[in-house]
Amino acid sequence: MAVIAQGTWNEKERQHIRQPLLKKHEIRTDEPYPFHLKLTLRDEKPAYSDCSLCGPIHEMFQGLIGSNDHLYYHGHHYIIPEDYKDGLKELPRLFLENLKVKKLYFLYLDSFSEVARNEITAWSVKELKEHVIPHRCTSQEFERSIEEGTFTSRTLYEIIKY
Repeated sequence: MAVIAQGTWNEKERQHIRQPLLKKHEIRTDEPYPFHLKLTLRDEKPAYSDCSLCGPIHEMFQGLIGSNDHLYYHGHHYIIPEDYKDGLKELPRLFLENLKVKKLYFLYLDSFSEVARNEITAWSVKELKEHVIPHRCTSQEFERSIEEGTFTSRTLYEIIKY
């Protein structure tokens, strides 16, 4: 996931934008591994030696981000959308409510069906882009797609405020 700036951020603004997600980390739940803990802030390309997807995904996001100020979160964990509906629906609001955030990009890959079967692990950045479906939506439309079960793997959601 990439959170894209509206304008330029100073360090204080960057920390303020991160705060809602950091506060989620402090909340204790009955879930053994809550959704928000599965997202890791990355300044550099992930160095997972056993995952050939992390590099191309990171490069694809860097192309979307360009020279904009941003926060890049990477999740290298199994996420079953049906099990994390509330966390997924809430995620865009955590960032888009801030006036200094323009939009965010969110990509989900179904690790149980596609990645586990090695269908996409050998893709280059170019091949990844060819197989990803871009979809622009508001945060309300994103929430509705999760609620209605139309949230899909391989869709690159560009989530805007309005």
